[in-house]
Amino acid sequence: MFNLKSRLLKFLNIAQVPLFCMSQSKIRGPVWVVLLWFFLIVPGIFIRGSHHDEGYTIGLARGAFEDGHWLTPHLYGLRFVERPVLASWMIGGLGLLFGRVDLWMGRLPAVLSLLGGSLLIYVLVRQYTDKRGALFGAISFLVSPMMLNRLITAETDIVVSVLMFAAFVVWWKGHEVGKMGVGRWVSLAGLLTAAVYVKGPQPLGFFFLGVGAYLLVYRRWQEFLQLVLLGIVPAAAVALWYLAVYQHGDFLTWKIQTRLQTSIFTTSLPRHWRCQPLEFTVRLLLESLPGILLAAPLVALIRHNLFTSNHKLTLALLFYASSATILLIFWPGAKPRYAMSFVLGISAVAGLSLGYFRIRFPTLAAFAQYLSVLLVVYALVISLIVMPIRPSLFEGMRGAGTMIAKGIPEHVKTLYVVPDWESGAAFKALIYVPGHISLASIDALPHTGQLYYLMASAEQIETILQNRPDLQLKEILATGSGLRLLLVNDSLPIQSN
Repeated sequence: MFNLKSRLLKFLNIAQVPLFCMSQSKIRGPVWVVLLWFFLIVPGIFIRGSHHDEGYTIGLARGAFEDGHWLTPHLYGLRFVERPVLASWMIGGLGLLFGRVDLWMGRLPAVLSLLGGSLLIYVLVRQYTDKRGALFGAISFLVSPMMLNRLITAETDIVVSVLMFAAFVVWWKGHEVGKMGVGRWVSLAGLLTAAVYVKGPQPLGFFFLGVGAYLLVYRRWQEFLQLVLLGIVPAAAVALWYLAVYQHGDFLTWKIQTRLQTSIFTTSLPRHWRCQPLEFTVRLLLESLPGILLAAPLVALIRHNLFTSNHKLTLALLFYASSATILLIFWPGAKPRYAMSFVLGISAVAGLSLGYFRIRFPTLAAFAQYLSVLLVVYALVISLIVMPIRPSLFEGMRGAGTMIAKGIPEHVKTLYVVPDWESGAAFKALIYVPGHISLASIDALPHTGQLYYLMASAEQIETILQNRPDLQLKEILATGSGLRLLLVNDSLPIQSN
């Protein structure tokens, strides 16, 4: 048994060579982080087609850039006031600069936030441990399955998560020296206000619940009161936006968006309590690898006073990562990506504790580093080899969108679209369709009295024909994704055979 363990450790130690060489080289740690980020992002940012929720982010940016809806977000003509959309406004600003909104522009806020989060972890951890631990923490975040799944994605979760982690770092440095100062308070207020304008007030729970729990444990009552007062700033800022855009009926929209409209007394409650918490927890733990391998056992070690190095910072990070996450586990409809801040905090904890585990539990430390190397190699192979050689595997909805765009004559001013809210396929395809786009529900198709172009799925077309027998539909093209481009005529009576 001892011989087997020795051989296993020897094998795992071989995989630590890259991280060891990086930590011993004369190249500065942040440069290694930037290089790894660069090779993971380029050329994928230009090759990968639209996926996940990118269609919504780009659509809202086009609503600002093309239609002038800067204060009140619009998604292809449909009022969309679930929350402020700062990331989309930023993308729309790039549209003003370049004269158009391309997918790679839409991805810039997210991929730059990914780099910023990795560097924040490195800088924070490096102040308390060696270069190797800091690199491990940054890499653990950068190649965690949660980030690899959305490595090049125009979504807002990574943006808001990094803004809040930056706020945590700013707060911690002031708390550590016992002096916040005006500049630090202003920085905190600015970061948290930006975060609340990216995705609404809910994600701020990671900062306020995490920091608040830490201050309560250490009975820092004055600082806790200051934290409460700080919360007034982003709360007031986002309240002003909600008041500015409010129309009758918006409260129902906001309740649905926050899942507060879902009654806890519904018949689905037993299934929710049985399935979602367990599924959420398992997925989150898997998507937090490799950092969670060191952070999870650290909780037990801290509880038994076996881990005392950087004890307060480690505890603060654990509170930051877990306080809001515990609520999300039981929140109806919550998804693991909502807890992206958890991965940031856990990765920083893993970096802080790597040196301790290398001495006390070398096999576990070696396995965590081995897994990080595997994830890096996997990600680099995909980005630098597979994507350039087989770009069609990562086309997403580019092909469908390009087909739709080519099928619409240049003189057509507006393309009407029946949205598919469940899959979002239409929104992903519309990224590649220029010109004015207007959403139209099946039961409220426009009565133009003339020809117009319509995009819908095959299932939607059947429903349209049932609801509007007065329409004549001519299929122009069908994409492989199931979307259809139709020429609609509602000015002539239906001809019987």
